[in-house]
Amino acid sequence: MRNECLLNYKKHPFYKSQLILFLGLIIIFLFGINPCIAQETNLETLKSSLSKSKSITEKVDLQNEIAFLLYRKDSASTFQYLNEAYKSAKKINYEKGVLTSLKIKAGYFIFKNKGNQAIVALEESKKILLNNKDELQLADVYRELGQAKSTISKYKEAIEDVKRAEKIFIAYKNDSGLEKTYETLGLNYAELGDYETAVSFLFKSLAIKEKIGVKDGMASIYNNIGRQLYNQRNYEEAIKYYDKSAAYSKAAGDEKTYGITLVNSANILISQKNYLEGEKRLLSAIESFEKLKFDRGVQTCYNNLGAIFLRDEKYQKGIDYLKKALIIANKNQNKQGVPLILHNIGYGYRGLKNYEEALKWYEEAEKVATENTADAYTFTEIYKYRAVLDSTRGKFESAYLYKSKYQKLYEKMLNDKSITAVNELKTKYETQKKENEILNLSKQNAQKNLLIVAQKFELSESKLKSAKDSLLLFSQSKELLESKLDASVKEEKINNLSKIALQKEVALQKEKLAVQSKNSTILLISSGSLLMFLIGFGLFRKKKLEQKALLLAEQHKQRELLTQAVIEAEETERKRIAADLHDGVGQLFSAVKMNLNGLLDRIEIKKEEDQFLAEKTMALVDESCKEVRVISHKMMPNFLLKSGIAADIKSFIEKIDENSLKISFESIGFKDQLEFNEEIILYRIIQELVNNVIKHAKANELKIVLEKNAQQILVKISDNGIGFNYQKALEKGGLGLKNMQVRIEYLKGNIHFSELKPHGTEVEINIPIL
Repeated sequence: MRNECLLNYKKHPFYKSQLILFLGLIIIFLFGINPCIAQETNLETLKSSLSKSKSITEKVDLQNEIAFLLYRKDSASTFQYLNEAYKSAKKINYEKGVLTSLKIKAGYFIFKNKGNQAIVALEESKKILLNNKDELQLADVYRELGQAKSTISKYKEAIEDVKRAEKIFIAYKNDSGLEKTYETLGLNYAELGDYETAVSFLFKSLAIKEKIGVKDGMASIYNNIGRQLYNQRNYEEAIKYYDKSAAYSKAAGDEKTYGITLVNSANILISQKNYLEGEKRLLSAIESFEKLKFDRGVQTCYNNLGAIFLRDEKYQKGIDYLKKALIIANKNQNKQGVPLILHNIGYGYRGLKNYEEALKWYEEAEKVATENTADAYTFTEIYKYRAVLDSTRGKFESAYLYKSKYQKLYEKMLNDKSITAVNELKTKYETQKKENEILNLSKQNAQKNLLIVAQKFELSESKLKSAKDSLLLFSQSKELLESKLDASVKEEKINNLSKIALQKEVALQKEKLAVQSKNSTILLISSGSLLMFLIGFGLFRKKKLEQKALLLAEQHKQRELLTQAVIEAEETERKRIAADLHDGVGQLFSAVKMNLNGLLDRIEIKKEEDQFLAEKTMALVDESCKEVRVISHKMMPNFLLKSGIAADIKSFIEKIDENSLKISFESIGFKDQLEFNEEIILYRIIQELVNNVIKHAKANELKIVLEKNAQQILVKISDNGIGFNYQKALEKGGLGLKNMQVRIEYLKGNIHFSELKPHGTEVEINIPIL
């Protein structure tokens, strides 16, 4: 248990406490602004000049300069001078004095991480500068607004403001403003987790600094670049830039930046197990912080030094450093970090096998954590390792009690995470529901439009019928007129038969034209109606298909989320069972073995058969210990996620007896580790395939090829066994194959089984890199 805990130090409590404080140092350094309003002038000289001055504008300028020099030392005096300067400048409408007072006030609040108060001052400055159209000063205000919003975690809004500043500085070709603007953008993108963009902006800032020969802030920019390279796991380059930062800050006499940079680089060296160089840098950082009386920095260094020596199993030296950190931490009124430091000291005494002393520190850690309402993580660590200590001491009832407390709290933390995930899914469901309501409303509107078109069509038919009736009436009137004409000219009709025949022919032609006109009108209206119907039906069909596509996409997304949840739950349960086996059953077997050894040492066994029985019992206990350890390591190997997938697979196959199965392994292109989930899933798939070969293939040779390129990850596993029919195995309903298929589908990959001639099986897995 002891060695495993120290191997993975990022999960150990003493690492977490130092990491939180370590990030705190970075934030203080990054957002500590450096307004260039006044020169470093002797404070007493300025006060003397103020008492002699008779000009109001001169007094305002002097009061602002004094406030600027005081704002990191004496808050009350700072605001006394600032308020007097602001009121006087306002009274005489001295705009420069007002803006300077507001700038210093905003800088003070940013320095104190009081972003909302800084924003109030900066918004007033912005209003003045928009009125007088001073764009360069306005750009400075936009940049400082970005800094202020960063302190209250509004990083996206901060980026919008800083980009407004960038546009103005580019328009005026103002390199001095641009280099500060790019650095601020880089820091905000880093807070959003977009480290690649962050590094690009920081390098832009660095290039301008070098171009215009700015020395001030070079240590800061190198340190920030190092930090983002660290976040990208480019540790070699990160240390290079940290060392540049340290050189600049040391030469400039900036002890605080120098110390922080040393802590950052030491953190990387510790993770690489270069404890000697890590210790050297932390001791140098302590010297710098002690010169400044910067207690938080000193505490962080002592925490990290304690971590180094606990990991290296030099427990007493680690305890000594942690006790120094405890003295400083106890000065903090809210006792932040104290319970974990107490717990880590107890951990050190357990390593020294001084169990009674370890118990005292564990009890004190629990007491302080309870009094100060520590977070759930702190209590889980205290309960977990207290259970291990009590088990080692033989206090199994107490060990069971603390183990139960740990499991209950740990499960509650998991449940809280699950509830959060359910709430997020519920929110997505409500959003989708509203979108569906909008779609239904749109559908109803479309139906109403179709109804209007139908009504218009009916109206057109009515008009057509009216025109037809009018035409019929006209025809009847014409026939009546012709009858009257026939009666009046009956005698002439006999003599003019040819003329009457001609008139009838003309009438017939007119009737034909009327019929043609009617048919054309009907055809036109019918065509228009059909066209409107087709358009309406097409729109309705399109909307229906879009809704179906959205539904399918959401169903696919939900399946992916469900698959991810199942895989994560499976891995969590594996880890929990492995830990229970190792920490619970394993510890009990170890205690049984130790007690049997002690008993056999104290009792003389005279009979040979009794001696044989005792030795056989000891061998069975020892074999049980090994079996528990093997099972727990198979479920969650202690090397998993530590060295990368290639190293993990190599370590796994080295444990297989090469006399029964000779395995060759080749890895290509795996320089960096994969994502957490991808690495675990791929490891489980390969583990399942190798175990299947061992159990079923009757092979004596196995070849594994693991290859990664820019597009995909390729896994090839081939053996010389009896062969394997994938379809038949799948029809039998094997759980192993189904689980493997689900994991591969989750990674959006595919698997192919093929028989080798004359015998054997080859498995090929392709996983795209997205």
